Amino acid sequence: MKINSRHYTLLLFALCTVFATALGYFFLYKKISAQASRHAQVSYELSNESMKKQNEQALIAIYKETSAERTKISSFFIRDDMAVDFIERIEKAGVDSQTELELSSIVNDDGFIKAKVDVDGTWSGVMNALMLLENMPFAVKLNDVRLDTSGDLESTDKKSTSAHEWHLSLTVEALTWKPAQ
Repeated sequence: MKINSRHYTLLLFALCTVFATALGYFFLYKKISAQASRHAQVSYELSNESMKKQNEQALIAIYKETSAERTKISSFFIRDDMAVDFIERIEKAGVDSQTELELSSIVNDDGFIKAKVDVDGTWSGVMNALMLLENMPFAVKLNDVRLDTSGDLESTDKKSTSAHEWHLSLTVEALTWKPAQ
């Protein structure tokens, strides 16, 4: 068999076709893998956005559910401009319990207001004053509580036991806050 020049032409054409096909396949492979990578990235971002949207909806639901509790929380604190009301409520506990109540020091520290309270009176009056101080409409903390009496506790005379003078000394502490302006 004799090699014809047309065979060289066909062989060259076949090699060019194989090369062009391989080159096209290579470019298509790169383009498809880049597109698949972008698709995976976009899918990941979409799932992240979906999760963010769900979290946002959950936070909105929690915000709506807790609106009553959030307004209630502010009532536990004393605004800086209502310190006088806090002092008046302490003094009112003495009037309501029919005892002698004395405020000896009031300190407004950073975030706290503290008042040193001394109460003198009968046992029931002093205990009533303590109860009124504990149950103030603010979140208060009672520290350094000391209860003393004057007189003879072992006396059997009923008139003398009811006349004992009791002394209660304590520190009332409450949280303060400055409202946002």
